[in-house]
Amino acid sequence: MFGNGVTIIQLREKTASKEEFLKLAKEVKGITDKYSIPLIINDNVEMAKAIDADGVHCISYYK
Repeated sequence: MFGNGVTIIQLREKTASKEEFLKLAKEVKGITDKYSIPLIINDNVEMAKAIDADGVHCISYYK
């Protein structure tokens, strides 16, 4: 799958609990690290920091 030109993965999850999202994010991070593909997390700076993601995509307005 990743040999076909994938250059970055963005993980977006809006319905999972924090614990479920953390588990998923760690699993995806393990895969992206294996293939040297950057992983960014959508709208969740804390999660990005928790898994040492390569970046975060923020479009929401935080108060």
